[in-house]
Amino acid sequence: MKKTIIYTFFTFLLGACTLNATQEQSLNQAVSLYVNAWNKGNTLKYVAMTHPCVVANYQKNDSLFTRRFSPLPASHVYHNPMIQTIQKSDKGYRVKFQVNLKMPEEKSKTIYFYAESEDGLSNWSFYEESDIDLKNNCLKN
Repeated sequence: MKKTIIYTFFTFLLGACTLNATQEQSLNQAVSLYVNAWNKGNTLKYVAMTHPCVVANYQKNDSLFTRRFSPLPASHVYHNPMIQTIQKSDKGYRVKFQVNLKMPEEKSKTIYFYAESEDGLSNWSFYEESDIDLKNNCLKN
């Protein structure tokens, strides 16, 4: 347990070196809202925080949209999001996170998701690693 806390702290510290305190606070608040929306089954909030290109792609097909954004059972919980990488470009910030999905009677599963912001201060949008091609293809068009 102690090693996990230390690892999380140093991972965050190293990853957060490219963000100032205001940006870090904004990102932490947005990630907390995103993860809580998912964990509590607040589909409207979860969809609202998902990158618009990803949402638009899934809206083309009702069954895909429902499957992608339907809440997990209450016993499945995302926890312990950790920053993996932070990329800064002329278009803003892109932060990759690792989060564990705890499921009862099953081994935890690692999920990766991204947070993006054009200014690094507000309007963070999110998408899972599995949706990265959908997001990138949308931005090309």
